Amino acid sequence: MGFESVPSLPLEGLETVDAARRPVPASPGTTTTPGAADRAALRTDSARANGAATASPAPPDLKVVPLPVRRAEPGRDTPAAGRSSIIVLLQQVQEQHGYLPRPEVVRCAGEAGISVAQAYGVASFYNFFKLTPPGQHTIRICQGTACHVQGAQGLLERVQSELGIQPGETTPDGLFSLETVACLGACSMSPAVVIDGEVFGRVTSRQVPRILARYRRRK
Repeated sequence: MGFESVPSLPLEGLETVDAARRPVPASPGTTTTPGAADRAALRTDSARANGAATASPAPPDLKVVPLPVRRAEPGRDTPAAGRSSIIVLLQQVQEQHGYLPRPEVVRCAGEAGISVAQAYGVASFYNFFKLTPPGQHTIRICQGTACHVQGAQGLLERVQSELGIQPGETTPDGLFSLETVACLGACSMSPAVVIDGEVFGRVTSRQVPRILARYRRRK
């Protein structure tokens, strides 16, 4: 069993195919070489495309419109300046009196150019300002994490029960003021209490009456 040979194509057919692939000759009398017109057209289209890509539209005419500016009244501070100045004024008053007497708050509000209500708003926002006269002895109880874990909340409740006041208040006899602080820096002695700068460490609720008695005797 052998392979069957494939009859060859006629030479006339091959010649016909090759002739079809040949470029058409230029017309008599013209000097344009074959393909020159096509290349020229390609160059023109490429130049147009590049020009369209790089060209940018002319910027529109911009008109500057001035915005109205509201000027502060002469001799009157802006709200931000008034808030800053009232803090400084209130600090000076508290350093002198130990708290903020109402007549002084009214005076400071006038100097800062704000209302009395705004001045009291600032004073009540910052916990270092005191609106009532401080007691003869100031008790500060730490509420930091270490002290809280060791029972600072129960210690605070015992002091409140003994004195009959809440944090930020002063006893009616003016002897004690009670405050809470975020940290006293005495975590190794938690729970800690500070009275007039004297630190008491590892204080228990049972020790509170005895500690308070020491300061009552100093009356």
